[in-house]
Amino acid sequence: MVTLENGKKEKEVMNLETLTYKKCTNEKYDARDINQILSTKSPVCNAIKEIILEFGSYVTSLVPEITDNIYDIDKAMRLGYNFHYGPFELFQHIIKDGFTLIEKIENPQSIFISQKEYNNIKQELFSLNTTSLEQYTKQIIFQNKSCQLAMLSNNDLCFSISTKMNCLNHEIFYSLIEAISYAEKDNKQLYIYSDSNNF
Repeated sequence: MVTLENGKKEKEVMNLETLTYKKCTNEKYDARDINQILSTKSPVCNAIKEIILEFGSYVTSLVPEITDNIYDIDKAMRLGYNFHYGPFELFQHIIKDGFTLIEKIENPQSIFISQKEYNNIKQELFSLNTTSLEQYTKQIIFQNKSCQLAMLSNNDLCFSISTKMNCLNHEIFYSLIEAISYAEKDNKQLYIYSDSNNF
């Protein structure tokens, strides 16, 4: 944002080709989905492609250093960040030749990529969809007007928020403390979840 001589303010954006700033304009691109973005040759699409592939390179580097279970990573990302797809499901089933694209940019390559472990991914294990969490709920442990703590079918715990716009009130904070104590007592994983776009 810059201030002009007449006192008005004007938004500026970086030109990704020259790395200088210019007036912000509404530019339209033909890309309509992630695969079109990754295959379109433009500065904006190239920048998005670089971010997505660097993200993919990072998550594949977590295997097996952090965990050897990619489905746990996807589940944590979906529940923790309200992602529609976890990163491994995204690169395996949504992005065309996703792991091959990562393979081309990685140097050195992660174990997951170099040993082509992505060929062993099983789609049916990407089972938890955050848009239908209820079907995975085995037991409601406690519930109030603002939130609830539930045990999922895999015995993990899920603390879900149900206030309007996900506003955090005293009831949520007190309940979250109770949920954490419950998880620590029984040594269970605890996820915080909301199906709202504002999460």
